[in-house]
Amino acid sequence: MAPATTARGTVVLMISKVLFLAGSVMIHVFLGRTLGPGGYGHYGLAMSLLLWFEVIVNSAVPWAISKVISERKTLAPTVFCQGATLQLVFSLAILALFLWQSC
Repeated sequence: MAPATTARGTVVLMISKVLFLAGSVMIHVFLGRTLGPGGYGHYGLAMSLLLWFEVIVNSAVPWAISKVISERKTLAPTVFCQGATLQLVFSLAILALFLWQSC
């Protein structure tokens, strides 16, 4: 990869991160003023719970799948199918929990 391409990619990445952070700050300021202290606290609690479940769903199963597949390549198709099924079932269970809780 050419140094100019790497430098340009780095600058674009930095600009995107700055814009993302600025947008996040603006969203939180807007929500804080609109929802008030109590509503913003509820929003923060809901977002933290969603983040925990997102981290669990998006990292736990895929990491375990990649570890097992890297150790035993002959089991790759079976492990991948079982892992995808496990992740789908776990995700649907969490979705059902959140939908049930919201009613």
